[in-house]
Amino acid sequence: MACLTAAFSGLSLASSRQACKPSTTGSVLCARRSSFMTSQRLSVSRSTQGVQQCQGMSTVVAGYKLKTRKAAAKRYKVTGSGKVMTRKPGKQHINEKKSPKRLNRLGKMKQAAHSDLNNIIGCLPHHGVKK
Repeated sequence: MACLTAAFSGLSLASSRQACKPSTTGSVLCARRSSFMTSQRLSVSRSTQGVQQCQGMSTVVAGYKLKTRKAAAKRYKVTGSGKVMTRKPGKQHINEKKSPKRLNRLGKMKQAAHSDLNNIIGCLPHHGVKK
């Protein structure tokens, strides 16, 4: 807290007021200006003494949170060893003509392709996926 007080004590405020000059066009311009434009203008000058005292402090800048994409979490399961498992396609509909052996095989999980791992790791940042 003392460091912040020292940093702000080095700031000085100097005010300057702009006055409207009486002329034919000047009075029209001043009438159109907002009160903000004609109010005091502040200029800030900083002394280096207060800044040098605070250089010992370390600042941690927080990054973005890595969030899990829920759609990917429902499609992929990560094993304990870090492999990514996914379902085999072809078992959602038109199963009448498929043999029970084929349907049983389609119901099992398979390992995700190596080419998809970078996208999966980006979607599941905290799941422990290993390449």
